[in-house]
Amino acid sequence: MNNTKNTAAGARYWIYNPKAKKNIVAVHGLRGTHHGLQFIAASLPQYRLIIPDLPGFGQSKPLASVHNEKNYTAWLGKFINDLKLQQPPVLLGHSFGSIVASSFAAKNPKKISQLILINPISEHGNALGGLAAKGYYQLGNLLPESVGTKLLKSRLVTRMMSETMLTSKQKNLRNRVHEQHFAYFATFANRRSVHEAFQATINGSVMHVANKLTMPVLLIVGAKDRFVPLRGQMQLYKNLPNAKMQILPKVGHLIHYETPEKAAEKIAEFIS
Repeated sequence: MNNTKNTAAGARYWIYNPKAKKNIVAVHGLRGTHHGLQFIAASLPQYRLIIPDLPGFGQSKPLASVHNEKNYTAWLGKFINDLKLQQPPVLLGHSFGSIVASSFAAKNPKKISQLILINPISEHGNALGGLAAKGYYQLGNLLPESVGTKLLKSRLVTRMMSETMLTSKQKNLRNRVHEQHFAYFATFANRRSVHEAFQATINGSVMHVANKLTMPVLLIVGAKDRFVPLRGQMQLYKNLPNAKMQILPKVGHLIHYETPEKAAEKIAEFIS
């Protein structure tokens, strides 16, 4: 697999498998970067994956406006337009990226061919974890800037988040995931972008636009997801007009890290 780095709509993006003809535009989750989806890209050599760093994260500059669902959706529309693709792409979103992708798809159904949602935010899961996360991001935003930023970049907190999301018992895989989180969770532009994006995550949901997603939709969900329980994903599936659902056992919210090959297999079956 090879990739090239480019810029569109003020954001940096990477093209994986550039010689492939069919395009998949992929949107990563909260505090992630394009790196998180590269393992799925590596397992889909027959498709050209275009993966940006969301504004405010990785190598992309923050939005001039608030980092909320509305503005991220508008940005995604400009990003796809700037790519000047000959055919509407497949659109993929993971976690928070599912909110942005589905919001865009609901408003622009003719601008994409299919929609793929991995670990979508259909409802909010662990209440205690939700309250703890809300307090953490609020504190990071309210403390003096240097202290708040240091808290948001804390390796200890990052490790705790990583442990909470992981389900695999394989030592090498767990170490790889921890290394990915250590490397990229702290690559945000400023604490404003992190706090606003977190607020967009807890306030948004794919369920809000489910009945408007009339294009073919694929849900890939982890049976052990602690953040979005399976019951919420089942309810989302029932509300989608034209959907297929793939439940991956023994995996949680990190399908893109823990079982990227299996996710890629389901994606290829769906597209073809």
